[in-house]
Amino acid sequence: MPQRPAPSLCRALLPSLLLVSTALPAAAQTDAALEHARRILRSTPLIDGHNDLPWTIREQRGAPRDVERYDLRGRVSGHTDLARLQQLYHPGMISGYEANVTNLRDLPAISETVASRLGYPLYTYTVYERYANLFEWLKLQQNIMPLLIITITVVAVFNIVSTLLVLIIEKTKEIGMLSALGLEPRAVSMVFMGQAFMISLVGIGLGNLFALGLSLFELRFHLITLPEKSYFIRHVPLEIDPLQYLAVSAGVAALTLLFAFIPSRVAASLRPSTALTT
Repeated sequence: MPQRPAPSLCRALLPSLLLVSTALPAAAQTDAALEHARRILRSTPLIDGHNDLPWTIREQRGAPRDVERYDLRGRVSGHTDLARLQQLYHPGMISGYEANVTNLRDLPAISETVASRLGYPLYTYTVYERYANLFEWLKLQQNIMPLLIITITVVAVFNIVSTLLVLIIEKTKEIGMLSALGLEPRAVSMVFMGQAFMISLVGIGLGNLFALGLSLFELRFHLITLPEKSYFIRHVPLEIDPLQYLAVSAGVAALTLLFAFIPSRVAASLRPSTALTT
């Protein structure tokens, strides 16, 4: 179909679909209120949230469900071709379309395919290219997160092991007395494993309450701000996911029991004669 010249014409592939509403009935163009509305729309585009483009393509009589036959660069039966929108409003205000995709992993390949089929002067860009600063910030956050988790885990393990070792040193005579009375080494080991588990439960509970409190406080008061010109948002978005809390809590408990095994074996290996004379 013939292409109408539009220097700023572009196609944008984004995971959201916004279509601008179009032509008004010809019979009502002389209405004063309608003329007033048209003057407003020339400076402020009206976003049409109900999106009639997919339905129009689906129901068109000539080639139903055929996207390639529905060329938006020329006049079409629906209300979403670029020429009609630009004529109704302003060429600089409406220069392309935003389209969504089913799988974001296919977005680069779809963008290249559409660009090759459209040809010059039409071009495409993805949401990752349009908001590169935002996605680079998110990628940096994802790269730092494992390092923070490893650091916190090392500190927590060191604290648990050192706490149990100090407890064993303080209770050496009691351990020797229990062993002399017939307490098996396995039972001694289970005592200190239980101590480690109790310490982990207290730490997990307090940590979850502290994290949940900070998250709710940030969601309410928005203390952490971002430069809106760079990231297009004013505040850091937070999501409270109970499954993530549960997964982190289970992981911490498992690591605590794993590394508490060494101090518990040290306590179980103490001989009664050595422990009582220490």
